[in-house]
Amino acid sequence: MRVRSGLLLFLIMALVTSCFNEPKFSIIPSIEFGSLVYKPAANSQSLDSLILTISFKDGDGDLGLDSTDKYSPFESAEYVVFSGADAPGTIIYFPNGQTVTNPAQTANGYDTLLAFKDRRLPAPNPNDTLPKWVAPYCCTRYNILQMKSGDSTVYDTLYYILNRDYYNIFVTISVQQADKGFTPYTFTDTCTTACYPPGFNGRFPVLSSDLSRSAPLEGKIRYAMTSYGIGILFGNNKLEITVQIQDRARHKSNPITYGPFTLTSI
Repeated sequence: MRVRSGLLLFLIMALVTSCFNEPKFSIIPSIEFGSLVYKPAANSQSLDSLILTISFKDGDGDLGLDSTDKYSPFESAEYVVFSGADAPGTIIYFPNGQTVTNPAQTANGYDTLLAFKDRRLPAPNPNDTLPKWVAPYCCTRYNILQMKSGDSTVYDTLYYILNRDYYNIFVTISVQQADKGFTPYTFTDTCTTACYPPGFNGRFPVLSSDLSRSAPLEGKIRYAMTSYGIGILFGNNKLEITVQIQDRARHKSNPITYGPFTLTSI
């Protein structure tokens, strides 16, 4: 099975309620399953949608990430220094939205970042080789840069480390196999443009009206996963969906699983 790289993830709505007498919840968020709805595309130009609703409780209300949460520890990826001003092996991150370049300008000057062509890791692990250009590593460990050099386009393939903490909602869809067991569907089993490391993971925005004030929150998150061809991708297969959320302190909620189901049954 394949999925197009144009997969889009959206938070549709978050509702937060609290009582006058504040309830006592754990600072580790907890979630419960609400509903799952499949809406096929209306035409060839529109998207299929899976809409998931969950209920949540959190003792200090530190849920959600916004557009300013693009620096460590919420950056999307990290790169490794191969040589230059910083010590080899130093981790560098680029704030989300900032163009990655090689060499990279750092606080100490300029560094050359570790690339596929370097083959081996720098100190302190110079004998460790980089992953080969095979799935899933070509999707999850390498970022292809396109840079202009005069009238030519230069390609450089940088080694990078995806940061799971960039996301705060994690969704896995598993497909039933011939032995009746369920295997997670991955979006990283290809080296083509269909490679999409985030899968159905995404972000929902800050839910508290004042993050500086610790206060319990409970409510519902309605989360839509949209793509061309969800129906084609999963067909009449029996599926399970597992979801987990994470707060700003990076406390992970309990994972919950719903299923088995088929797209036509929801």
